[in-house]
Amino acid sequence: MFYFIFALLSFVLIFISFGVSFGLSPNAYESAKWYPWGVPPVLSVFTSVFLAIIVAGANPSARINQLCAFALILTGFYVMQSVPLKLNLSYVVQLRISQLAFVAFAFAPSIMVRLVFEAIGRKSPSWINLIDFFSLITALLSPSPYLFVGYFDYPWSRVHHGGPGEILVGLNGFLGLSLVLVTFYKHKDYINFASKWIIGSFILSAILLLVALLPSHGVAIFPISDFQFIPAICLGYAVLRHGALSLEGRTIQLSQRLANLGLLT
Repeated sequence: MFYFIFALLSFVLIFISFGVSFGLSPNAYESAKWYPWGVPPVLSVFTSVFLAIIVAGANPSARINQLCAFALILTGFYVMQSVPLKLNLSYVVQLRISQLAFVAFAFAPSIMVRLVFEAIGRKSPSWINLIDFFSLITALLSPSPYLFVGYFDYPWSRVHHGGPGEILVGLNGFLGLSLVLVTFYKHKDYINFASKWIIGSFILSAILLLVALLPSHGVAIFPISDFQFIPAICLGYAVLRHGALSLEGRTIQLSQRLANLGLLT
């Protein structure tokens, strides 16, 4: 399965590259707010995809590997929609890309909370169904006019003005983060060091995403959610340095070679 995912992602990235190459004029490149503002989201996308392939390919049958890879992919979807906002594209195109990305990203709180409980060896509590319900509602609202209600133009890029749908995404993420922090505090003495790195990386990821709500409501700060490669690297450290997900050397080597080839293309 991970070979299929890798090939699919590679072709998607190639087609996006061709679309950007042939769809933008030289004048559009000159007026784009690409460098340096576009570097963090692109780096975050590649980091998330790279680590997701390694983790998924290491042990595809393990539930924690599946959840971790899925969470990384969903994070990559969110950061990917930030890239077109740095380019001089029609706002309709930027809006449609973001809406499609949010359909997938809406389920990130459900996956991340499940990953935390899997990492600490606890069964997912019943209240997670509430987060699942809100995730489904936000996914259904994402293609609608209620996700964003306009945009702000900042020196670094255009930023969508969050509507009721985006506010619900933020509230759902805050609810999941709060419950994770309470659970972590209760069981911190029984959690091993590697699992703490996993939990910490996704807590940091959630905080970055929540702070990114500020510029979408008129606060003129750079959307730090573009720096998702930082928690992704923390997760990679836990996986590769401490063996948090029981990776096997041979599979890691194969996954790294395939991922490097895909990122190069």
